[in-house]
Amino acid sequence: MIQKLFLFLCFYACFNCVAQAPGYMGKKLSFGYGFNFNPALSAYGQGFGSSLINTQNEFFGEYVVGKRIGFGASLKLYRSSYNNTRTIDYGSRTSGFEGAHPTGSYSIKARNVGVYFKFFRKAYVAPWGIYNVVGVTLNMFDCTYSPDEMYILNETYNVGLGYTYTYYNNFGPTRQSYLYPDLMFGRGRTRIFKNCIILDYGYNFNLLATSLTLIDALDSGFGASTFVDNYIDKTSHARIRGINRFNLFIKLGFLL
Repeated sequence: MIQKLFLFLCFYACFNCVAQAPGYMGKKLSFGYGFNFNPALSAYGQGFGSSLINTQNEFFGEYVVGKRIGFGASLKLYRSSYNNTRTIDYGSRTSGFEGAHPTGSYSIKARNVGVYFKFFRKAYVAPWGIYNVVGVTLNMFDCTYSPDEMYILNETYNVGLGYTYTYYNNFGPTRQSYLYPDLMFGRGRTRIFKNCIILDYGYNFNLLATSLTLIDALDSGFGASTFVDNYIDKTSHARIRGINRFNLFIKLGFLL
């Protein structure tokens, strides 16, 4: 009886020590590729988006810094566009184009750089198991348009002169770059196969992008301030927030 109890305690101590050691089987470094996506029903339904799904390609690297804590860095790359459905608002900067919207669309090329911490539940050992994630992201994007395709054609009727047309295509530099920081929160689960292959899946959301959802909605109805000189600035930020607001993800990586 005593021998059996001794053996049981030995086995328990061995497995408990291994489980509590930083890293899965002593392995701490991982890297891989991830695919992020969210529904774009609102953008597609309102006409300023061309796809039903927003997607992002992600490349990441992570390192275990504690028994249940992992630190990571990621780069997300994605492209999008904005179909010019937003109308120019009334105000002192409208240049006579109130109620009109530009023709065509402009392109958006974006990348998000982020760092984050994963906090695993007590029953697991980083980087294996269920976790909560907290991080900071820097969202950077470039917008480009062609003045030959993006313009406003304003029609005016004058008594005795008939209709006259005003052509306007100056929406600022043809290439405009922007960036803004955000806080990222989420939850996921990591599974490990063959002691080296990582399957990671879950969801995340950006706090600032989510918080500004109401403002974006109001801008489409009233209280807006979208003019010809800030048209790309206003609409591109709203488009990028929609892409980063909430995402599901699935990642495949290797544990070293």
